[in-house]
Amino acid sequence: MKPHPFFWELDGPRGFLDRLARACEQNADVLVGLPRGAPEGIMGSVVSDFEKRTHFGCMHVLVHEREDVEDAIGAALEVARTTAWRLAQMRDFAGHVLVLVGETMAAVERILRFVTDHAQIESGLRDIGPKLIAVLPERLLSSDGQARAPAGTEVLLWRGCVDTADMDLYVRFRAQHRTAPRHPPLVMHYVRCFAGTDPCLAERLLTLHDADILNLPHSIRGWAQERAADWEQGSWLSGARDQIVDHLHSHPLMEIYSGDNAASRRRAWEAQVTALFPWMELHRPALVAHQMDWIRALPQPIRDQHGRAYDLEGLDYNDVCNIARHHANRHVDRELPVMAAARKIRNEIAHLRPARMEIVNAFIAGVLAGVTVLAG
Repeated sequence: MKPHPFFWELDGPRGFLDRLARACEQNADVLVGLPRGAPEGIMGSVVSDFEKRTHFGCMHVLVHEREDVEDAIGAALEVARTTAWRLAQMRDFAGHVLVLVGETMAAVERILRFVTDHAQIESGLRDIGPKLIAVLPERLLSSDGQARAPAGTEVLLWRGCVDTADMDLYVRFRAQHRTAPRHPPLVMHYVRCFAGTDPCLAERLLTLHDADILNLPHSIRGWAQERAADWEQGSWLSGARDQIVDHLHSHPLMEIYSGDNAASRRRAWEAQVTALFPWMELHRPALVAHQMDWIRALPQPIRDQHGRAYDLEGLDYNDVCNIARHHANRHVDRELPVMAAARKIRNEIAHLRPARMEIVNAFIAGVLAGVTVLAG
């Protein structure tokens, strides 16, 4: 599952491409360090979008386990075996970038030796032929995040992740058609909250039916087992954790794998408070107004349990339910189901807990159907 092309319009990914382009324009060979936690297929996206954004033509060169880099480059360029010196002199491929990716660690070691040889060629001579970008797996990244870099090369380290603001924009763009007319944007916010900063997880979540998205995290518990080794490692390099500003974030699937139910509930709560609260407040005046005939028919003023008179122009969901129960002797759940559902949702969210989806769905259905009260 690859990120959508819009991914590269976000500040973090776009900045990475810009740095990559500047390095190539300055005639440097570039080492790109990506951990295993980077989104799947990210280098394919890099090649595609880098070519669109720059004047360089990109060629992806995969070096197999037992293949020499010289043979792999020659095959990609449809020429004979190509040494680093010969490549530097190939005017026909000026303005091109070769992206070298090793199939195995042994292939990566050979790529590094080739890049070292290429970087040692005098700059004025090396500028004639194509540029080189070598992709390093996480095992060549040391604990302090520095890559093993031959002299004359530039190192770019990127996690393949985005920050929360970028991710919010990305999911809003990708999920803009997943909210039905007049409905709160619950699906979009559930995807945003349960994707964390992983755009590929967001894409995968968007393949689910709405009911499965609103049943997160239960509907994706099987996904958490697919990268069990990464979650057991629990490091940045394995994609399990990420530092954003001053906060350490865990991958949502790692939370599910480790049984951190509190973290998953917090994600569901955040989705509900973001999507539901504004929607509930938007509909509150009309819903309360629909109750005012029987409320105004009660002896006035109506007082709460503390003796304070209710402001009939500013009643909220709890007020209506309390008046119905204590002053009108009404069975709230049966006679005012939408108001009762709203009160339960508000109370749960106010206590940092997500409301049960059957209550949320009942409230939304009642509002949309106009079933606000059983008059009588």
